[in-house]
Amino acid sequence: MINMKVTGDSVEERIEKFNSFKDSLPKYSKRGVQLNVADNVTALRTREESDGTLHKEWQFTHNVVTANGDIYYANKIAGRRGDGTLYVDAGAAGAGFAGDGHLFHYPTTTVSPSTVTNGSTASAVYGAMILGTASIATPHEDDTYGASGNSLATFSSGALDASGSIDTTKTLRDLYPRFGDDDADNTGGYVSSSNTGTDQVTWAYSWTKGDFATASSTDLTGGVIVDRSQNATPASTAKLLCHFNFASPFEKTANDTLKVFVNHTFEGA
Repeated sequence: MINMKVTGDSVEERIEKFNSFKDSLPKYSKRGVQLNVADNVTALRTREESDGTLHKEWQFTHNVVTANGDIYYANKIAGRRGDGTLYVDAGAAGAGFAGDGHLFHYPTTTVSPSTVTNGSTASAVYGAMILGTASIATPHEDDTYGASGNSLATFSSGALDASGSIDTTKTLRDLYPRFGDDDADNTGGYVSSSNTGTDQVTWAYSWTKGDFATASSTDLTGGVIVDRSQNATPASTAKLLCHFNFASPFEKTANDTLKVFVNHTFEGA
């Protein structure tokens, strides 16, 4: 029998970290638009020590839903185009998510994916989260994978993707996105006791020990949810659902697993 000890942030410490994140978040982004503290990223790194102890550490940060992300949600909610015809995963530009370059929700991790056509070719290489190391002061709503909406460093300049020796590309966990997420590790998400989060959509991604490890000089600084549009490495123009910086850079060793939850909350306007 193997005895395993799990240590980490207590519930109180996790709540304090989340409250600290909310308190330090700017109240407004621009033009008087108020930031929603429920639009957050919850990251959990679990490290296995030499004695078998698992140490869990959480951090929380804000994420920016891009202009393309807004369009995606509008298309997903409506499900129909202006002429009333269905708007589905497959289809050419103007007719489906694949053709319009924002099939962020497909594929998922363990379900063997079918190919989806973008109107000309079929592929299963679309949505994914990719992590990176670029120092980006402020993600912007007009960001794409290789362009900055506010003339800062681009995400692709430090992306750990299929083009390099460290590849963090990860498809969506099965049965996500979903609302009212019941994963206890998603501290920034749904709270059943208060019904908080029923208006919140959660996207979840997980990395095992063997998926990747960063060098000591290559700390993770942030990530994106991107539609790769059939390319192993996204093009510069690849659309983003969202873009975020971690609260503080960190490494992932070969003894670490990692979970990242992206929570988007819908509010009345």
